[in-house]
Amino acid sequence: MTDVPLPLDQGLFGRLRRDAGAVWEGYVAHDFVRALGQGTLPDAAFRHFLVQDYLFLIHFARAHALAGFKATQLADIRAAAAAVSAIVDVEMPLHVSYCAGWGLSEAQMAAAPEAMETMAYTSESYREVVRGSIAMLDRLGETHGAAARYPQLLATFVAATRLETAFWDMGWQAGSSSSLSG
Repeated sequence: MTDVPLPLDQGLFGRLRRDAGAVWEGYVAHDFVRALGQGTLPDAAFRHFLVQDYLFLIHFARAHALAGFKATQLADIRAAAAAVSAIVDVEMPLHVSYCAGWGLSEAQMAAAPEAMETMAYTSESYREVVRGSIAMLDRLGETHGAAARYPQLLATFVAATRLETAFWDMGWQAGSSSSLSG
């Protein structure tokens, strides 16, 4: 299978990314992300992030399931179902696998207290889910008046990006301690 690039610079999502400017750049160029990419992220930071992200993914899967329930188009129901499957069957087991290497069980991960940043607020198959989600965003934008509501959508996108950045901050700060509970 060829590696088809994600349409990140096209459509409504591309416009939101561009218009979020420095907020988006701060998110994608965060110290946590750079250290992870360079292989220099402290284990404690990565472990804390993975546990908190695992807890978040439970909520994220539920949100996609709810989106599928509320969808009126079969394509949107399929996209929501694919997202739930990618989260529950691919991403969460990857988190569990990594944490098992540190001696953490899935039950321990599920029992960990959620950090404030978790409560406030992702393999090729997952990339396909992202493509589908971007396409669904464009379809919903067309049918639900995104052009007329763009300033509000941009404000929501910027707020969500700031919350995601705070999630990186939470993981990065955990690197300075060996505490799992945050």
